[in-house]
Amino acid sequence: NGRSGLYLLRVYPADPGIHQLTEAAAALLEVRRDDFIVHPLDDLFVLYHRPSGTTHVVAPDMVAILEALRTGPASEAEIARRLGDAYSVETEGDDTVEAVIAARSAELLALGLVRRPAA
Repeated sequence: NGRSGLYLLRVYPADPGIHQLTEAAAALLEVRRDDFIVHPLDDLFVLYHRPSGTTHVVAPDMVAILEALRTGPASEAEIARRLGDAYSVETEGDDTVEAVIAARSAELLALGLVRRPAA
């Protein structure tokens, strides 16, 4: 099919109390196109976040989610669709792609690397 593979990793336990995105699953996430400088580092990526001046070492799936958001604001479901268009997406265990994206989105929000668009 010509698409690269992307393995999504759940970073939170399967405890719904850890992240509360289920009721906000339709809420949009966004990034500014020039917020990041990304460089590969072995199997990970070094991500410099220009607005905060912070540097993060992140997994490839987080970079893929950020790249999916560079084309415009999106819900977790839309992010899953965009990733599915670009990659052959797999998850571990019984996790769904949407559940893993919700968990990763919660982490990106907590780090301040993505935001909810102003209403």
